[in-house]
Amino acid sequence: CIIPAKTNTKTLLNPFNEIFVGEEEVYTGLSLAISSEIIKLLGGSLKIKINNDQVISASFTLTFEKNTSVTNPKFLLKDTPILFEKSILLVSDNHTPCPNITSYASLWGMKIKRTFYESNNFCWIKKTEQHDLLIVDLSNSRLNELETIDKIRKETDKPLVLLKKMKSTNDFFKVIQKNSVILYKPFDALTLFNTYVNIIQNNANKLREIRIQTHLDITQNNLDPSLRILVAENNRTNQKVINRILNKLGYNPTIISNGKKALEELEKAHYDIILMDLQMPIMNGLEATNEIRKRWDKAKQPKIIAITADSLKGDKQTYLDAGLDDYISKPVQMQKLLSVLYKCKPK
Repeated sequence: CIIPAKTNTKTLLNPFNEIFVGEEEVYTGLSLAISSEIIKLLGGSLKIKINNDQVISASFTLTFEKNTSVTNPKFLLKDTPILFEKSILLVSDNHTPCPNITSYASLWGMKIKRTFYESNNFCWIKKTEQHDLLIVDLSNSRLNELETIDKIRKETDKPLVLLKKMKSTNDFFKVIQKNSVILYKPFDALTLFNTYVNIIQNNANKLREIRIQTHLDITQNNLDPSLRILVAENNRTNQKVINRILNKLGYNPTIISNGKKALEELEKAHYDIILMDLQMPIMNGLEATNEIRKRWDKAKQPKIIAITADSLKGDKQTYLDAGLDDYISKPVQMQKLLSVLYKCKPK
């Protein structure tokens, strides 16, 4: 990271310090401050150097003792007792490899057989060999998952896992019945392990816990797909994170880098929501909010949601008093963003 000349290294560890060059933010102290605290807690030290070209370099030292008593978690153990010799029938609509399914099944000592189908007629399932778990991969299929479950349930009552890719706002991890689950890709080994264990044990409550930990219930009834969203954020990494989350929710936001540009954008188009970073160059979020509240009629004003790294107890009322409608703290996460989007309706 290149920083302005004569920067004091002590200020680099201020978690809410931002250094600007022109319109672009080039450094925030939050990451280094967090790293420094973690390293101190581990008994180490962090060193920061700035060379003649004003390039920051950071290094740290830690001392560890080798721990020989640590054991692997259950989902990494070979031939896991609860899954050992359980049989899986893997069904897909093409010959695409399923390395996660097959490799972990082998690790856990499970037997797996793979077959393929060319239509949405599942009557042949009755004729297959006995199995403990049925996995149907619909990743590249246009079949409706709920209709598919109904059709399969007419042929077998074996535990069922449907695999799909997350594509739109009404895709979600869902427990359909006590022994029927939709699991969206990508998923990790722990999620797959817990799904197998709990679906075989017919444990619906545990499966719902997995749902909460991995994917959110996102439906068109909860989020309005017509919302127009403007993101005012100058940090490029944060821009990408927010854009990616909104894309997953079915939105294509307009992204600008400071409050002045936010005002210019509002002159050109109507927006229902502005996600407003408070610390931006040229014109910060509070200044931009004040201008919006002055210049636009109340009926046409967007909801303005503050995005800030400096989120302390009592801040919310301060932001509300300044004309903001709500706030979320950094790092921006889908759950936090959803909590404010749920409250918004297009004007």
